[in-house]
Amino acid sequence: MRVLDAEIAAARAASRKRLARLREKQRRDRARLDACVLAILRSKLRPADLASVEAEALAQLDAEAAERSRRARAARQQRAAS
Repeated sequence: MRVLDAEIAAARAASRKRLARLREKQRRDRARLDACVLAILRSKLRPADLASVEAEALAQLDAEAAERSRRARAARQQRAAS
């Protein structure tokens, strides 16, 4: 039975490594695509439009950060209360 457990553990470890490599490749591919899209948008947008889009993106990122902070604060309060 121990041999079987060792084989199962080895297969799981190999699978985790393979999934990690695939996720990293997917992340790199997505970053490359995003960079390409951004370069195309920058070349096609007028400077005023680009500034507007950048301001909107910054506002969205700030809102997302505030929401994450709110959720983390609520989770901390909930853990402290229980």
